[in-house]
Amino acid sequence: MWIVDLVSQPLNWRIYQGLFKGKSLEEEMAFANYYHLENTNRVLHLFCYIATFSLLSAQIEDYLGIIGLSTWYVFFFLVYSKISIPITFFYLGVAHLIKPLLSNVFPFYFFPMAVFMFQVFQFLGHYYIEKKFPAFRVFEATVITPITIALTLLNEVMPFQREFLKEIVKQTELWKQKLEAEQ
Repeated sequence: MWIVDLVSQPLNWRIYQGLFKGKSLEEEMAFANYYHLENTNRVLHLFCYIATFSLLSAQIEDYLGIIGLSTWYVFFFLVYSKISIPITFFYLGVAHLIKPLLSNVFPFYFFPMAVFMFQVFQFLGHYYIEKKFPAFRVFEATVITPITIALTLLNEVMPFQREFLKEIVKQTELWKQKLEAEQ
C-alpha cells in the first residue's frame, strides 16, 4: 500500500526549483521539448533511451538476478510515475520486450561501447537534425527529456494527457522566443 501512496502523491516541484531552468514541471518539459522539436530527432532519441534502458536492465539482471532487476524496475517506476504513469509503463514494457534481443546483439563487454554509441547518435541528432547543441543536465537527460519525447510522440498516435501537453507546447514557444533572443 505504501507504494500506491508514494506514487499517488504529486511531484513537489518547489524542492527542485534551484536545479532546473523551469519554474514548473510543464516549463521544464517545455525547455526539453525546445531542443527536440523535429520528429526524426525524437524517434532517434526514443530508440536510444529504450535501448540504453534495456541494456542496463539486462546487465542488472545478469549480475543481480531477478531481485536486482525487480528493484531497478520499481525504482524506475517510482521516479517516472510521478510525472506520467502511461509513459512509465510504455518504457518499462517496450524495454523489457526488447531486452533479450539487445543483450544478444550487445553482450556484456560491448555494453559501454553501445551506450556511448547511443549517446553519439543523440548528439548527431541534435547537431544535424535540430541544428543546435543539446542542453546537458543530468536530471533532464535521464528523466525529463525521455518522458517529454515519449509524451509528444505517443500523443500523435494515441492521445492522452492532452491538457498537460498543450501547456508544454505553449511553454515551448515561450522558451523558443527567450532562447532565440539570447543568440
